[in-house]
Amino acid sequence: MKKPLTHDPEAVYIARKRAGMTQSQIADAVGCGISLICEIEGGTRNAGHERLERMAAAFGCSVADLRRDTEVRK
Repeated sequence: MKKPLTHDPEAVYIARKRAGMTQSQIADAVGCGISLICEIEGGTRNAGHERLERMAAAFGCSVADLRRDTEVRK
């Protein structure tokens, strides 16, 4: 059985677009491959807390903005 996603794929995508970053740029910033970023944004792979922290830092937002359990987003 798959674990439920801890991040909101749409929130990750929107945050990346707002930051003006490509998938390649965020992959470099996070230290992973572009295919993993595609899977995270597509909702087929969990980002994990450490990656979410790196993404949030690169996007200039909080981890809570990218998490699935966050009800209120800016």
